[in-house]
Amino acid sequence: MIATVGTGGRSSCQYVHTDPKLAPIQYEDLFGFLNVDVSSDGRKLVGTFYDNDGRKIKDKFTITKAEAITTK
Repeated sequence: MIATVGTGGRSSCQYVHTDPKLAPIQYEDLFGFLNVDVSSDGRKLVGTFYDNDGRKIKDKFTITKAEAITTK
């Protein structure tokens, strides 16, 4: 999982266009920030992207660490 968030600054004339298979969500005229929360046990990470205009949630994802697998 990779999250590239480069929307915190001001508008520029240069936009990054990525293969849609690699970037399921891409905004060109939206500025905001990604907040990352990690649970106290380190098993869950939640990323929430908020826009700067009203701080509405535009995207959210969760990664949960699987139980450890032990073999004998």
